[in-house]
Amino acid sequence: MLGGMSGLPTTDWDKSGQTSELPEKIRKKLKKTGVVHHTFTHFDLTLDILEAELAPGALSHGVHWGGGWKFISLSDINNVGFPTVFKKVVKLMSSSLGIA
Repeated sequence: MLGGMSGLPTTDWDKSGQTSELPEKIRKKLKKTGVVHHTFTHFDLTLDILEAELAPGALSHGVHWGGGWKFISLSDINNVGFPTVFKKVVKLMSSSLGIA
């Protein structure tokens, strides 16, 4: 649906709430930190926001999920073409972490 746009790591957008497709390294450290509601033209979406604190380099050492990882700074977040739904997630997490 958001093909060709930058995005955040995510599971399928269904009602199962399953995180089994995430690497075990990440799945073990998840904690729910918020909820984002977004309305598309033809459906409403509620995303549970999960946070995982990982050691530096954890994703570059044997964990490949979704492919094409690109890490960017928060100061560049508006320059990557994020869809509004992901901008809402970044805003929530920035607020949660006390980042302006």
